[in-house]
Amino acid sequence: MIRIGDKEIEYNPEFRFYITTKLSNPHYTPEISTKTTIVNFAVKEQGKLRLLREIIVLCHTVLAMVYLP
Repeated sequence: MIRIGDKEIEYNPEFRFYITTKLSNPHYTPEISTKTTIVNFAVKEQGKLRLLREIIVLCHTVLAMVYLP
């Protein structure tokens, strides 16, 4: 059962609800934080550079496996 306002309704356990925000540092109450999984997808410049380096190394490794005997 899930409570919406003053009503309780049944729901499918496979149901997933996703909320997004453009806020850089959103604040959630402790009650919300304990009942949810919060994922931060923010990527900073340093993270972008690290990801790019990892992609380059991976491509280099794959190419070496394909073209070297």
